[in-house]
Amino acid sequence: FAINNLLNDDEEQYFVSNCVHLSCQKQMDILEPSVLSDTAQQIATLHLAAVRSNSWSVAGQLSAALATLTIRALDWPASQVIDLIEHLAVQGAIYLGLSSHTPSAAAVAAAAAASNNTRPEILPTLFALEPSLAVAVLHVLTALPVACTSRHIAAPPIRFSAVLDALKSSQTPMHLMWLVLSTPEARTAAGRTIDNSYGGGGGGGGGGGG
Repeated sequence: FAINNLLNDDEEQYFVSNCVHLSCQKQMDILEPSVLSDTAQQIATLHLAAVRSNSWSVAGQLSAALATLTIRALDWPASQVIDLIEHLAVQGAIYLGLSSHTPSAAAVAAAAAASNNTRPEILPTLFALEPSLAVAVLHVLTALPVACTSRHIAAPPIRFSAVLDALKSSQTPMHLMWLVLSTPEARTAAGRTIDNSYGGGGGGGGGGGG
């Protein structure tokens, strides 16, 4: 997968993102250690780009793809999947370039880029500076419960339960919701996120992604 694979035509964008989602559900080679991390990072970056451009049908497929990977990647401890989703989104923002070009945003981005593991104390500031980033993470988190009840994802039953339990016990979704509700542009995007995830707009995934 590559950024350039998302073409300019909306239908082509959706087709490619749907193929990514379906590949994440069943393919075994995508779980190889040499493939998994890079694939997850590219999907997270593409997803953030789709959120920023309000391409919600594409974002819905990519959030479902990323949620699927977090379930199938058994090497990723279930207790850490939310932290991983946040980290992937932050690295995607650094790759795409922050939409906020203030000195504080640049300093936070530099601090985040300095470590392979995004430091927790950086996240609140970075999310506040980059509302689209908080919305992107929230979008993937709202796709997780759907993925955890899917019959189309090849993973052991105990893994679904473990990821769902981690999500239930986390304070991150509520924190992100309050954060985006405090920002007008993020508030609008968050509403679309919830509508698309639970209203059939893209989170479940066409072509057998439910």
